[in-house]
Amino acid sequence: MLKFQHCQNFEDLVGVRELAESAHYESDFSHLGFCQRKADQFAEKILTSLNDKGLLTARSNGKCIGLLYCTSGDYFMGAGSSAGYSS
Repeated sequence: MLKFQHCQNFEDLVGVRELAESAHYESDFSHLGFCQRKADQFAEKILTSLNDKGLLTARSNGKCIGLLYCTSGDYFMGAGSSAGYSS
């Protein structure tokens, strides 16, 4: 049975770390090491900014098999934007 869940606290993140690490090593960035600390900081940023960020998980028989991160209001491509990226 497939179940979708909107993550609202750290308990909702069970299995997300393992899935994120697995996806990292299958990505174009697999030559870089996976940094658990950065992944945890990213999750904390989402959970403390639920007004404009969200994380949805897909679970099958309790196992996290997919996730979707979404945000509103961030624009990082414009010169002078302040989304945390340098231009």
